[in-house]
Amino acid sequence: MTAELTARGFWIAAVIIAIGKDVVIAAAKVKRLIASIER
Repeated sequence: MTAELTARGFWIAAVIIAIGKDVVIAAAKVKRLIASIER
C-alpha cells in the first residue's frame, strides 16, 4: 500500500514537473515574441 502511494506520488510529481517545464518554455517564447513586436 505504502509503495503504491509512493509510486503514484512520484508519477504525479513527474507529470507536474513536465507540465511546469512546458509552461516555462511557453512563457519564455511569449516574452520573446512580445519583445520582438515592441521593437
